[in-house]
Amino acid sequence: MIYKYLSIKHLKKITFLGILFAILFTSCTPTKYVKPNQLFLQKSKVKIDDKKIDKDELEGIIKQKTNKKILGLFRFHLWVYNRYDEESENKFKINVGEPPVIYDSLLMDRSLKQLKIYTKNRGYFDSEISFSKKEKRNKVKVKYNIAAGEPYRIKSVEYVFADEAIK
Repeated sequence: MIYKYLSIKHLKKITFLGILFAILFTSCTPTKYVKPNQLFLQKSKVKIDDKKIDKDELEGIIKQKTNKKILGLFRFHLWVYNRYDEESENKFKINVGEPPVIYDSLLMDRSLKQLKIYTKNRGYFDSEISFSKKEKRNKVKVKYNIAAGEPYRIKSVEYVFADEAIK
């Protein structure tokens, strides 16, 4: 009986939002082709205590990237990949689709080492780099924590020459 009190304009908006919601949230799961002993890399994040270090550069160092998102919300390329069978040779799946990113602990260790090298190159010799991961079913979220501390700075440079002609 609520339909009596709503105008046609409102009913169209509600219908449109309902269809949009159904398309976005009832699509296949991103873990459709992930095997039971594997973990889907859902999120990878860098947290740093020093604003002077560029966070985007640090994220670029990480070896394992998550699947691409459109508008930061929807993994369209993964969705395209999951729409077809695993053995399918569909050109749209091959050209547009992207397979799910499977978590690899060795790549995570390499990322930690590269982050340490990066902070040392920037003068943060006492930086501490750690990670935390949260597993839920067959998905994992990884967070890299960087405690940079204070950078070492060169106060002054003095040149000493044995021969005055070289000076």
